[in-house]
Amino acid sequence: MAEPTLQRGSEGQDVKDLQEALIELDFKPGEVDGVFGVFTLSAVKSFQTWAQLMADGIVGPETWEKLDDADRSDPTIHNGSEGVAVRGLQRRLIAAGFDVDEIDGRFGAQTEAAVRAFQERYELDVDGVVGPQTWERLKTLERSI
Repeated sequence: MAEPTLQRGSEGQDVKDLQEALIELDFKPGEVDGVFGVFTLSAVKSFQTWAQLMADGIVGPETWEKLDDADRSDPTIHNGSEGVAVRGLQRRLIAAGFDVDEIDGRFGAQTEAAVRAFQERYELDVDGVVGPQTWERLKTLERSI
């Protein structure tokens, strides 16, 4: 599923997901209310400038990709985890050819199944948990694509 293009005036769960990601990355979109207003616009433009994108305030494919890759801390994540790191994981799994329903920042059953398949294919411990070894293998694979 393609991620939606969002801009001032957009509303709904996708805007809430965007606002939560911006907060997690320490950009300040205001309250998580699902309304793309002036504070969210300002936070998006600040993020885009930081990510060296055109700061137009429109969240399209490039901005989503930069958001997903912005968390470089590689935290240990598992079923039930949420946030930017999960979005980055989902994007990497899709790029590697593993089935994830959508990039939504929620580590559920489909993401866990993709992680387990990835771990099995690359001869890692198959536990469905994304820790240092799984992150490293994903990054190594990403560099070779």
